[in-house]
Amino acid sequence: MSISGRMIWWGWYCLWGVVVVGCNRPQAKNGQKTQDSVTVSTLADSVEVKPPTCDSLRRMQTIKVAGHLVDIAVPQDSTNIKANLLVLQGWNFPKDDWCKKSSLCKKALSQGYRLIMPEMGKSTYSSKLYPETLKQWRKYPTLKWVTDSLIPYLQQRYCIMTPHQANFVVGLSTGARGAGLVVLNLPGLFKAVAALSGDFDQRKIPYDRIMTGFYGSIATFPKRWAGEDNMVVNIQKFKTPFYLGHGKLDRVCPPAQTQLFYQTLKKAHPRLKVVLSMPTWAAHNYRYWDYEVDKFLKFFEAYR
Repeated sequence: MSISGRMIWWGWYCLWGVVVVGCNRPQAKNGQKTQDSVTVSTLADSVEVKPPTCDSLRRMQTIKVAGHLVDIAVPQDSTNIKANLLVLQGWNFPKDDWCKKSSLCKKALSQGYRLIMPEMGKSTYSSKLYPETLKQWRKYPTLKWVTDSLIPYLQQRYCIMTPHQANFVVGLSTGARGAGLVVLNLPGLFKAVAALSGDFDQRKIPYDRIMTGFYGSIATFPKRWAGEDNMVVNIQKFKTPFYLGHGKLDRVCPPAQTQLFYQTLKKAHPRLKVVLSMPTWAAHNYRYWDYEVDKFLKFFEAYR
């Protein structure tokens, strides 16, 4: 193995908690091999066994789907995978941020989850781009990239996240908005969803610069703000069980957003399983998001 290859191998083993002390993750850009539209990092040597028609997955690798990077991590025992977990980050957070700053990835992998972590950047998970969408934000993936490019590609190339498998999605902050919109648009694919510290009805936060930067002002484009990307407006379409969490000390995204979404879901779907967690001490940070990891993984267990 080349020196650069060993650095990549060592860095990712540090990240996933296989090596507990004494290691730093290098910024590895070498040792990669391109196959068609997919870039595969030559990392660990434990390969997931797949049928002959499916490409195999290593313990950790990065692929490129329609121009955007996606990390995929597989449990050490790749023969005992129980579920897939799509992990959606917050606004401009790196795709592996939850892995580095919380216990999510280590615990989920130990419980048999295969992790799919796309690089979403400054995405609001809007269904489309508009003439008013800021130029510097147009390069980031949209909701349609997740539903129409990422997931079909994973299904066709790797035979994962297929309808007969146990699929889950979790998101924090803007990623929580994304998690809700993904299950809204793919209601039969996911068993359950966890959304932490998110926003669900942008009409209630008309001052939000991110929403305005994508949709234009609410005064000029009220139908966009109340359109297909507004989860409260489209509440009747939801069919997926929800774990909702939001810290009451959140100063970034109003806790009232999650409270409103919870109440609206319960009213529209009284038989749908919806859990609400709103700790009085919690803010918009990884101390809170890590606190919720065990709770939403426990919630998912009933649907695996």
